[in-house]
Amino acid sequence: MLYGVQAVIFDLDGVLINSESLAQQSGIEVCRRHGFIVPPGMWPTFRGKQSVDIFRAILAACPGSGDTRDIDLLVAERRQRYLELAEVGLQMFPGALEFVRAAAEHWPNKLGLATSSSQQSQRQAFQKFKLAPYFSAIVTAEDVKHGKPYPDCYRLVAERLRV
Repeated sequence: MLYGVQAVIFDLDGVLINSESLAQQSGIEVCRRHGFIVPPGMWPTFRGKQSVDIFRAILAACPGSGDTRDIDLLVAERRQRYLELAEVGLQMFPGALEFVRAAAEHWPNKLGLATSSSQQSQRQAFQKFKLAPYFSAIVTAEDVKHGKPYPDCYRLVAERLRV
């Protein structure tokens, strides 16, 4: 055990994969399509948050704009658009795959993933970059009641890793 570390838990977006610009673009496109006028300065505050929480914040901050108040519809549209953009534009950060491989060698069966992304987005990234063999526990937005910044996803991954 290196320095007492029992396991390593990674985040996905903004840590392993460079998805933030695609996530933001998909949100902006959905908001435009529905007539929401979102101040540009709001978008950076949404990094790492679940889509449902993002659209709740937008609806609260932009009352009277937009043609729908159906958060589930907005989330589904954003997810679909993100997946389309990610199919072509998603990239891993330089050195991330090598780091994951090295970590997996040091801590076999003790790598976890805690992400606010949907299971569909997580699976797409894992398939595209062949990450599945390195991770023993994965928690996505669907697995927890409270997304980040709440620690629920990290606690669940740690529990699944038995640490």
